[in-house]
Amino acid sequence: MTRKMGKMVPELRFPEFEGEWEATQLSKLSSQVTSGSRDWAQFYTPKGDKFIRMTNLPRDGNIRLILDDMKYVTLPLNSSDGLRTSLKTGDILISITAELGKIGLIPENFGKAYINQHIALVKPRIDLTAPTFVAYFLALTSSNNRFNRLNDSGAKAGLNLKTIRAFEVNTPPLPEQQKIAAFLSAVDGKIQQLSRQKELLEQYKKGVMQKIFSQQIRFAAQGRANVAGAGRAGATKDDNGQDYPDWREKRLGDLVTKIGSGVTPKGGAKVYQDEGVIFIRSQNVNSNRLLLDDITYISSEMHNSMKSSEVYASDILLNITGASIGRSCVVPANFTTGNVNQHVCIIRMAEEASEYFYQIFLSSYYGQKLIFQSQAGGGREGLNFQNIRTFKVPYPSYEEQQKIALFLTGIDQKIEAVQNQLTQSQTFKKGLLQKMFV
Repeated sequence: MTRKMGKMVPELRFPEFEGEWEATQLSKLSSQVTSGSRDWAQFYTPKGDKFIRMTNLPRDGNIRLILDDMKYVTLPLNSSDGLRTSLKTGDILISITAELGKIGLIPENFGKAYINQHIALVKPRIDLTAPTFVAYFLALTSSNNRFNRLNDSGAKAGLNLKTIRAFEVNTPPLPEQQKIAAFLSAVDGKIQQLSRQKELLEQYKKGVMQKIFSQQIRFAAQGRANVAGAGRAGATKDDNGQDYPDWREKRLGDLVTKIGSGVTPKGGAKVYQDEGVIFIRSQNVNSNRLLLDDITYISSEMHNSMKSSEVYASDILLNITGASIGRSCVVPANFTTGNVNQHVCIIRMAEEASEYFYQIFLSSYYGQKLIFQSQAGGGREGLNFQNIRTFKVPYPSYEEQQKIALFLTGIDQKIEAVQNQLTQSQTFKKGLLQKMFV
């Protein structure tokens, strides 16, 4: 957002529009500003009308309601609270307690819905303003900052309706509002489409992994997945046209050359540097990848004193303590050198075992079940090296391991490509929100 030469004019604007924007109180753009009431739990039912709570309001410039965790209510006939807080298309919701300033917009064909006392309800006048435009304006970071500065820090912290009504919205004429709203809605539609595409790919991968490790499907020489039938009828072939051998079960410790972890250097975080040798912590092992955007470093001298925790390309890294226990990744081929701390275990596979296959197994339902069942006792989440060595893991032929790994990493690459598009679209939208409003 910007003001050009002291004027209320956005930095980025459709060419057919000109003139300054105006600051108008929300009450003057609305036919009603109210909030919900208390004691809705008595009306909860397994099915019924939607009941919107603060958890259903999005963050970070989004206005699309989150409907994953819905509650439903059935009201008595002619309920006064129901009549006052009934939601309609284009209504704007604002969180007014706890996490202030989260915004939601009621979409078309939403059906009957209500709110509780933690949410303010704004009913925009469509003859004066475009509800979607106002919702995007209220969801801006600058607007959220204003909401939080207006917080009533008294006995009952939050935003009162008087404050909401007096909140100023910077608006252009209605046609420009409508065009901005339509453009941003299209961008959000693209983001939603990419999010759904990623979700479907992740669900597909999860389902395929379960079928692979239960051997409901096996892999052919060309990489095709075949459904396994009775006996050997569905078994697949190797590159010489022979059946792949039946899977065996082995201890993970029999398939590795190293299982071990590092230590936190003496002095802890005080010895971390802005450059030097990479030092990997549990937060760097996430989403089946080694994330280096929040990496820290240690000196070469410290690295040389910690040779037992040195990490090489193709190592599997497994988080073994804390809330992130069970997350894993394969160290990529272009990795140079580094160390891990005591919360990350290095698993170095022997030649007859594919690191990608076994990392995928560890991240699967079956691998996560092993990890959960093997945690050390004493009320503390954690795995020790003996636990990990005794993991009973599937052992297909090395060729079949490679085919499975290649297939599943191919899905990962598709997921990553969609994620990159999603990130680019979200960054594009963020830039628009900064430049299209005053």
